[in-house]
Amino acid sequence: MFKRFLGLVAILIVLGLLAACASPTPTPAPSPTPKPAAPTSVASPTKPAALTPAASSAPQITIEGAWGRQSPKMAAAGAFYMTIRNTGAVADKLIAGKSAGCGTVELHESYKMPDGTMGMRLVTGGAIEIPANGQVELKVGGLHIMCIDKKVEFKAGVKVPLTLVFEKSGEKTLEVEIRELAPTPVASPTKPAALTPAASSAPQITIEGAWGRQSPKMAAAGAFYMTIRNTGAVADKLIAGKSAGCGTVELHESYKMPDGTMGMRLVTGGAIEIPANGQVELKVGGLHIMCIDKKVEFKAGVKVPLTLVFEKSGEKTLEVEIRELAPTPVASPTPK
Repeated sequence: MFKRFLGLVAILIVLGLLAACASPTPTPAPSPTPKPAAPTSVASPTKPAALTPAASSAPQITIEGAWGRQSPKMAAAGAFYMTIRNTGAVADKLIAGKSAGCGTVELHESYKMPDGTMGMRLVTGGAIEIPANGQVELKVGGLHIMCIDKKVEFKAGVKVPLTLVFEKSGEKTLEVEIRELAPTPVASPTKPAALTPAASSAPQITIEGAWGRQSPKMAAAGAFYMTIRNTGAVADKLIAGKSAGCGTVELHESYKMPDGTMGMRLVTGGAIEIPANGQVELKVGGLHIMCIDKKVEFKAGVKVPLTLVFEKSGEKTLEVEIRELAPTPVASPTPK
């Protein structure tokens, strides 16, 4: 019995040694769980890049102070003037015009010809540039719009339809009133810099020795002469005139034509400069004021009302007596 017990113990020891010597079976590493494939995303529509303010802005065109100049009934053409303002960040161009009151509308500019006279021509480049955040003034003696082959009479109070065509802003339609004189400009909101005492002084205009020259009853025009004196420290300009005795009042100058005869024309630049502390004489054969389409007879003794318009001094009204001869000039005080 004891022997049988020892044999069983020996078998158990051998089995235990065999189990210890055997290589342990490695535990298999868990297979990585496959990641689910990312869902295919639907492409969102491409969002356009935001426009910069400069790229998105457009010209902002406004037209101010438009007027047409009164002209004789028999004249074939008339002219329009105005200020074109652009408050946008992009420049534009005035490229054309049209009007039921005109056969053709053209963009013109005044220029000095080789002989010193003023001429008119189509604008250089065929268009008028309106700068960004700027303005262009169409005025007498400069850029202007011509009404060729007038279909209506250009007399004070008449309103003429006018359409201006811009390269970027398209068409702008307005009614232009015909006037004897340019309208008084509206002051810009910009506050001007303070003036120094010298700059703030004004011209001091007086008119002396005014007279009109007697002319035949059938003559369509007459002329006024005078001396315009300025005792102020600032120059001024005579820019226009008006009279109930005239259809139109114009500023003229006499000049010698190539054949030696004397001719008349509108004054160069459209105005007569009156220098500071000086004077200008309007006389036969020189500068003078023309009464076009006389409404009264220019015979000796008749008095014709006349209003002169100055750039800085405004309007000066006087009665001009018609004479056969110029009045005897009053001697200017001799300076000490």
